[in-house]
Amino acid sequence: MTAIAIATIDNDGADPGLRAAAAGDWVVPGSADRVALWIENGSGSAVTVTLTTFGNIYGQPIPDVPVVVGAGLRRAVKIERAWADPVTGQVAVSYSATTSVSVAGVTIG
Repeated sequence: MTAIAIATIDNDGADPGLRAAAAGDWVVPGSADRVALWIENGSGSAVTVTLTTFGNIYGQPIPDVPVVVGAGLRRAVKIERAWADPVTGQVAVSYSATTSVSVAGVTIG
């Protein structure tokens, strides 16, 4: 499993540090509710990125979060702390395809 690094974006700006998507990716949402997963799809078809959730709300499991990123497009999705595995603090990220897909974690400083 590979951690997706979190870049802090402040008033000076920042390079989010995009890297190739990989099977077994995960991200740690951190203590602030300001972490997002940045996804860029350079492929010729849509890709579904699924965030696996572990939490419950009112005794009901939180459903996994699928994010469809169209061909040649980019999306950002906010990562909720409630989604994290209570043991590891990680949110698992999976992809319907990884070819030409790049990801980065970002937070606002």
